[in-house]
Amino acid sequence: MASVKAEQKENRMHQKVDQKGKPNAKPGVIEWIVGTISALLVLAMIAFLLYQAFNSKEGIPSLVINVDQVMSREGGHHVEFRITNEGDATAAEVLVKGRLRDGDQVVEEREVTFDYVPGGAEERAALIFMNDPAGYDLEILPSGYREP
Repeated sequence: MASVKAEQKENRMHQKVDQKGKPNAKPGVIEWIVGTISALLVLAMIAFLLYQAFNSKEGIPSLVINVDQVMSREGGHHVEFRITNEGDATAAEVLVKGRLRDGDQVVEEREVTFDYVPGGAEERAALIFMNDPAGYDLEILPSGYREP
């Protein structure tokens, strides 16, 4: 019996109690601060999502291609390039065609397809030509895409 009373006394020392000896269920200062910060974060996220939903200007993708380097390897000439989507809209199944031209005549043509190029993103790839691109006019252009 004495150990039970000692245990109850110790529990009361660790709990806030009201005048009748019952545990106080009112939240403390730290609980109010954490609750307020959490509520503000949730409200800020909701406001951001609503802003994005009503002010989104998807538009169309704006695809730009830049050649990084041309490397001669066994089996062909690798033309490494990057495609950048400067628009906000995502482009799917982006078809990029590369051509080696000698004047008006197309000497060789290659193509590569990107699964997705998200708005504001950059992807890298390479086209492999049998002929050396240094001796021809190299043309790499996006040929088409699909809306996801």
